[in-house]
Amino acid sequence: ARVWQATGLPRELREEMLQGIRAEVVAICDRCLADHKAWVREQEVVIAERREQLAALEANLDETAELPDHSSATLVQVRADLDQAIEEMTQLQDRRRAEIADLSEGIAALGARLEEP
Repeated sequence: ARVWQATGLPRELREEMLQGIRAEVVAICDRCLADHKAWVREQEVVIAERREQLAALEANLDETAELPDHSSATLVQVRADLDQAIEEMTQLQDRRRAEIADLSEGIAALGARLEEP
């Protein structure tokens, strides 16, 4: 209050300036809160999509991904954990595909040798 009085401005003008500053701060906070809420909604959508993608990989591979407990995790941590699990399951899927391709080639080669006179 003393700083404002030292400006030499009339009290009414000081009050009007303070109200203007308060209104600007509230508007900035409202925008930040709205931006944060939009970001949270976006993250929740991405997390739901990642969960679906992971569930499809698990079903396809007949495996269960190991995820940490997310009861107190942030959205960023949950998303990172899901991305890591998806990456690991995708790598497993790729390894299995390569193994199946190798086995198929081996079977085809064996079949060809068996048919030789």
